[in-house]
Amino acid sequence: MTAEPVARLAAEASAASQKLGQTLSQVRARANPDALLDEAYDMVAEQARTLVTKTRETVSAHPVAIGAAVAAIGLALLARNTLANATVDLGDDSADYTDYDDSYEAPTPAPAAPESQNPLVSAVVGLAMGALLSLFSAKN
Repeated sequence: MTAEPVARLAAEASAASQKLGQTLSQVRARANPDALLDEAYDMVAEQARTLVTKTRETVSAHPVAIGAAVAAIGLALLARNTLANATVDLGDDSADYTDYDDSYEAPTPAPAAPESQNPLVSAVVGLAMGALLSLFSAKN
């Protein structure tokens, strides 16, 4: 072999080694846990900003539909709470016989439904109505 190909091959090897070193430095920098955490935080923050912007646009474009949807959710939660606490009265005052119990003892009464409804539903509906009122007052 002559000196020219050896020198050329040495230069190519040196360039490849330098490029590999740069690539490894980039991989180390990106694989740093702090860098990964910062990147993930930035990505989540950007997605949250996008979601808030889209939500604002949707609510301002369709306030009545959003209010109706929130009211429907509130009513569904209220109905669920009411049904969960409901008692069944079959109109049979006779405590001597039941078709599911062979004992002759009087059945224990079911616990009474609470007088007040779920406060979470009231809070959600109140917040929704407040948001609707603020949207309507902001437009006028």
